[in-house]
Amino acid sequence: MLSVPDQAMMKISKPVAASPTGVIVSFAYDILIERANSDSALMTGLNEGLSKLMGGPRQVVLVQEQAWPVVRKQYLVEHGAPKPKQAAKEESPVVKPITDLFGKEPNITVKND
Repeated sequence: MLSVPDQAMMKISKPVAASPTGVIVSFAYDILIERANSDSALMTGLNEGLSKLMGGPRQVVLVQEQAWPVVRKQYLVEHGAPKPKQAAKEESPVVKPITDLFGKEPNITVKND
């Protein structure tokens, strides 16, 4: 468990990416990244906490908030963006009786609210 000051430090951070092997956390200012990186108790606590939650060791990478979009874009250029999986579009059970009743003509628009 993190100490109160370490919890406060992490409260002002934002997780921006994760993978099976680690997590990327952003901070608004470089000075906060320097403080977090130099605080061995904080980094050890984060690594141990992630290990307990995820069932194995994980790497924590800290990045400045403004630099994150550039780093992300560079990674996607170098490694390629993951291809989204095409999910089979399922018709809602509510839609079927309505289309049976009114037909599939474009005179009715079904909205997912």
